[in-house]
Amino acid sequence: MTTPDTPSLVERRPHEQRWFLRLGGRDHVATTSGRLTTHVELRRDGELLLHKDTLETRTTLTCDEGAVPGLEADLRRTRTGRVKRVTLRIDGREVDLEPEAGSPAARRLTRERRHPWAYASLDVLVAVVGVLLPLLGIGALIKLLLAPVIAWLLGLLPDWHLPRIPWPDIDWPDIPWPHLDFSWIPDWTPPWWFIWFFDHLGQVKPVLFALVIAVYEVRRRRRQDREKKDLEALEREELLERLARAMQQVAGGSARAGERDHETGPTHLRPVDTDRSAVGRDDLVDDRQTQP
Repeated sequence: MTTPDTPSLVERRPHEQRWFLRLGGRDHVATTSGRLTTHVELRRDGELLLHKDTLETRTTLTCDEGAVPGLEADLRRTRTGRVKRVTLRIDGREVDLEPEAGSPAARRLTRERRHPWAYASLDVLVAVVGVLLPLLGIGALIKLLLAPVIAWLLGLLPDWHLPRIPWPDIDWPDIPWPHLDFSWIPDWTPPWWFIWFFDHLGQVKPVLFALVIAVYEVRRRRRQDREKKDLEALEREELLERLARAMQQVAGGSARAGERDHETGPTHLRPVDTDRSAVGRDDLVDDRQTQP
């Protein structure tokens, strides 16, 4: 989807990016700026609809009921504060705005479209590294290196001698729980991978979650590309329809003008008032004779 050229004379904010979408014959432009705190604005045909400052990785902006009911904009940021995408939701349709050509978001989107699975696997790789670091003992090594620093910081704190609270010693009675016989359950030894999976479920869960998110993002990107192609085709059809109606109006005006000419006759073939023409010629002859 093509994006309009951005005027170079407009003063921009730090880390400003622009996102474009033409939907329903209206131009939607989103502007994001800032890194730690992201300021986002959404305009439609130059009219400001939404604006907000956010620190969250995901923010949803809802338009007021009096302006455009049902219009929502969804902003996604990375953990470092960079804007990943801006999504517009209206009339049951969810479409991503196209980033401005040459912007960091546009380059990121181009890489994502060229290598969808390789780009989506980055989150999986980060999750795998986060699991392997504790298993390889790197976390313990970091703690060992930071131990002197932590001990030095704790030494700067004052030594508090708090009194000991004499908690009461209560002799609770034993509850006679019933004895349950589970001898009827067959003896089953699970396979090693089953035991390993549940022993390391805390480490495996982030990897599985990242894998599910990666597959979802790839499918979502393909669905958004198809949605934008359908919008472009619909916009071309509407443009052709408007052009056909304009041509029909021009052709209808020409036909009506032809009918009027047919009824009254062309101008150069209309009858001339002979009396007025003769009088004009006589006056012209008299003027020429009176001249010296």
